[in-house]
Amino acid sequence: MGKIDLRPMTLGEVLDRTFKLYKENFWLFAGIVALPYLILVIFSVVYSSLLLGPGLTGAGPGQTVEMLGEAAASMLLYGLIYLLVFASAQAATVAAVSDLYLGREVRLSQAYVRVRGRILTVLLTMFLVVLLSLSPVLLAAIFVPLLMRNRAFAVLTLPLMVAILVLSIMMLCRTALAVPAATLEDVGADGAIGRSFRLTKGSAAQIFAVYVLLLFLTFLAMLIFQFPFLAAEGSLLKPHALSLAMRVLQGVSSWVSGVIVAPIGTIAFALIYYNQRVRKEAFDLEKLIASTEPGDTPTAAFPA
Repeated sequence: MGKIDLRPMTLGEVLDRTFKLYKENFWLFAGIVALPYLILVIFSVVYSSLLLGPGLTGAGPGQTVEMLGEAAASMLLYGLIYLLVFASAQAATVAAVSDLYLGREVRLSQAYVRVRGRILTVLLTMFLVVLLSLSPVLLAAIFVPLLMRNRAFAVLTLPLMVAILVLSIMMLCRTALAVPAATLEDVGADGAIGRSFRLTKGSAAQIFAVYVLLLFLTFLAMLIFQFPFLAAEGSLLKPHALSLAMRVLQGVSSWVSGVIVAPIGTIAFALIYYNQRVRKEAFDLEKLIASTEPGDTPTAAFPA
């Protein structure tokens, strides 16, 4: 049982508590993401073996078009599976953090049972987050070529691209708490986005710092677990040249790095969600106890 401690925290305290929860409950969080990420790895290995293995060399025009069509369909399917798996793992992890915050005993199976009715909402929320974060990039794809065609406006291309990049990062930071809101509150996907915008107002810089840390940890894990397998066969720039055995090893290494790193970001943003509610909504212990009972679901435990 953990101790309920709802108080305003600095970014350093949030990160300290994140790694403390992660360390003390490593096998719980690793177990939550292990099976979903294993599904992704199996699909990725099968996809790369069937489509990337033969390559396009020597294929006729008709075969090339057919293979490209299959690749596009497989990538779309992979993207949908990835979002579903990622949404499930994130929702279950947030629910586990919620239980730990409430001082309850947490079990791996319970984490998924508690969010079974919220998976679709979380999935739609993640889709909106991706759409909002990429919308500036889509605008750049339309307007930058137009500017470059006109010499009078070509000088504006670089400032516009910088502004679009900043806007995209800002959107990513402002929607960072949408998944915790979608998991823990009785709101829809659009409501979760709105909740995230309200809770992250004035805190985008702190959230950006968390993203930078996660990017570093992800790169470090890839460097340790995945890079050696690619370098061993000299196939860093030729993924289609990997043997089946190396693809499997690469998939396993990707799974290990994902299991190790993925929970950290979800825990951090769940804690930031709590922290912002404490700061902005006076979400204190008295309100928490009054709104929860041992059998409640996360949506009842954290009313908007």
